[in-house]
Amino acid sequence: MCSSDLLIDMGVNAVVAAGWAVDDGAAECFAQIFYTKLYGEKEGLGRAAWRARQHIYDKFENSTTWGAYQIYGEPDWRPAGPGEGQGSDSDGFASLAEAINCVECVRQDAQTGLAQDVEAQRRQLDKVENWAVKNSLADDAQLLYALASAKAELGDLEGAVVDYRKALKGEASPVPLQAIEQLGNLSIRAALRNDDPDRVRKAVEAALMQLDMLSSLAETDGDHDSSWERNVLRGGCNKRLAQIETGKNRTEALTKMFKYYKAAAERRAGKPEPHPLLMQATALVLLELRDGAAVSDAVRAADIDRLLEGAGKIAADRDGEEPTFWRGVAEAEIKLLKGLRARTLDKKACQEIAEGYSRIWTRGGSRLKLNAIFEQIKFIYDVASDAQDNFNDLARGLLDIREMLKKATR
Repeated sequence: MCSSDLLIDMGVNAVVAAGWAVDDGAAECFAQIFYTKLYGEKEGLGRAAWRARQHIYDKFENSTTWGAYQIYGEPDWRPAGPGEGQGSDSDGFASLAEAINCVECVRQDAQTGLAQDVEAQRRQLDKVENWAVKNSLADDAQLLYALASAKAELGDLEGAVVDYRKALKGEASPVPLQAIEQLGNLSIRAALRNDDPDRVRKAVEAALMQLDMLSSLAETDGDHDSSWERNVLRGGCNKRLAQIETGKNRTEALTKMFKYYKAAAERRAGKPEPHPLLMQATALVLLELRDGAAVSDAVRAADIDRLLEGAGKIAADRDGEEPTFWRGVAEAEIKLLKGLRARTLDKKACQEIAEGYSRIWTRGGSRLKLNAIFEQIKFIYDVASDAQDNFNDLARGLLDIREMLKKATR
């Protein structure tokens, strides 16, 4: 390892070193231009070096000094002004990369359940946003994408939607296509949270159009691996529609929900996950509750049993190998669906379900994932509200689970 690398590893923000002997005149000129741009005009490290190289390349035609200087450090690093400290003050970062890294740490802590003090994490994001405004970086697409992802994990759906939209605004935005998928998903969830059916319908329509566009691009590029995720998202869109529709429209949405989650599971057959199977079972159980024998004739009860058994086995096997939130909560989801099928959710069952959810969330889950559980309970409550019989008993059970879970996760 060279000395420059060692200095960077020790925490030095930037190193300028010559790779070979330089001409005195060209070296002096390089230093004047470089430090004027870096300190006087507050340009980033990389741009200041580029301007200095360009200048001496043009002025000293017979010299190779322009290429001798090797610059180590973040390209957009800028030295702090008087009294500002050096990348460790309360509201500043040495570079855009450092700010994005800070946001990514917030996201990871939230995603893994380490961010128990949500307000402190939100203040950290506010600090990044204030710094970005001061440094004219508030519209940087990569920073906005990072902020949106972190805000979503902290449960700020509206803030995440705003930042995803800004990140995608540019014609050549460098953010991944996943941002489009997340924007659609979070827009629908935010609309549901505000109890705005018209907004939900519009968000679902927009999300499905975007998913169709992305699917066309994937087929053109030969990218088939992402199709299972998009079928999951399509299933989720119809799930949200089922929550706000009534009558035949609700039945149609539940049927499509089943169809797309089934397609997702089939695309993922080589690396199965329990979630698509559980969502298929959820759609079938709700159809059975609502439409009784007419649906049971079309969808055998054995199909639901097979889905629940398969989801339980996959969750147990894969969570043992690599624990994740959605694999972990499968056990509680299965107990809930079995209770719905039996048309009864007694106190003991409700307690076991709530404890199952809270135990896995405590093990490692973000505010976004916890909210997803509450959203699932409300979805089942809303859709089952026109069940043919025993809804009052089921309703009390669902409300008990919700309250027990709220108490356990405060």
